[in-house]
Amino acid sequence: MILTGLTEMLSGEVFVEQGLITEDQLAQVLKKQVSDGGSSRPIARVLVEQGLISNMDRVKCLGKTWGIPFIDVTQKDPDDEALAKIPSPFARRFKVLPYTIEGGKLHVAMENPLDVFIIDSMRQETGMEIEPMIAVDPDIGY
Repeated sequence: MILTGLTEMLSGEVFVEQGLITEDQLAQVLKKQVSDGGSSRPIARVLVEQGLISNMDRVKCLGKTWGIPFIDVTQKDPDDEALAKIPSPFARRFKVLPYTIEGGKLHVAMENPLDVFIIDSMRQETGMEIEPMIAVDPDIGY
């Protein structure tokens, strides 16, 4: 998955700052990583595996770090007008969900909102400016 490498940009401190875990919990997870041979797994993934944060919390923190808004696509259905802008096969292939059109921009929920290839492809497909939003991958069913 594309985001795996990118999540390494998150330090465990981000989750402490957001009030999702304590300093003690972070220290325990870091100690466990060292005892496991210095695991190369991103700390965010380890925190999810340990049940200390949810995958949604991980994705929200990614969005906050990157300055990209998070959207919980399970809370509100996308607009039909937005859905019509991107063909279903394209949306499924690239794990995107056209969500709304506001101010002449197409707001799109994406697994990887940093993927300029996908954003450029959507721009060409729609003729619209694309406003990426980060969402949890399994939620982007189309």
